[in-house]
Amino acid sequence: MQSVCLLFAGRRGLDDFSMRSSIVRVPEVSQRLKRAQSIFDQTGKPVDLFAFAQASDTEYANLPNLRVLLASIVQIGLYDRYIKFRNPPTFMVGKTNGSSALDVCTQKITFDEFITSSDFFLEITNVEDIDSSKTTLTGLRLEEYGAVILKDGTYTPFQSNSKDCYSIIQELGSESIISQYIHIGPCFDFRQPELEKNGMSYLSIMNSIDTDPMLSSFWKAPIAI
Repeated sequence: MQSVCLLFAGRRGLDDFSMRSSIVRVPEVSQRLKRAQSIFDQTGKPVDLFAFAQASDTEYANLPNLRVLLASIVQIGLYDRYIKFRNPPTFMVGKTNGSSALDVCTQKITFDEFITSSDFFLEITNVEDIDSSKTTLTGLRLEEYGAVILKDGTYTPFQSNSKDCYSIIQELGSESIISQYIHIGPCFDFRQPELEKNGMSYLSIMNSIDTDPMLSSFWKAPIAI
């Protein structure tokens, strides 16, 4: 049976200001951002997610843990939109450490738990901690990936010896008939040289935005090269 595989990959999808300013207007993304903001407000954490999304590209890049968290929140919002109109995917691949959108989308943890356990939430205690004029790499993690399979309505881990995104995708493709790969996010993070290096130059990966008539007319998802 042919199946769909959703991919949650990369922290660079929102590095461009025009992309950030557009993506926050997607209703499902905005709803997730508002919920996250309410958690920060209730716990006295001095951060404004919508203001950060509107920051300059330089200021945005200077806060890597908040950048990773915002990208994951956006992916969760785009996933919310995706499953409104489609059946749950048979496979999903995403980060398994740090701020993992995959954990929320597979209902492994709640959205609130995702926010309060994130590296940025745990490290921020006062406004000085989010000085976007200074670059900080504190707590930034090397990304590790994993995959899940839908069985009897529940997602279970796909057993792989690798924590590399490309290797896992290759394993899935060799063991299953996957009819479509769809990346959840405002930008592709799959570079052609890496696909070729891993013997996957044949692979066609769509962006979830391009599968949504309402969003694909809103903007064209850029490709990271």
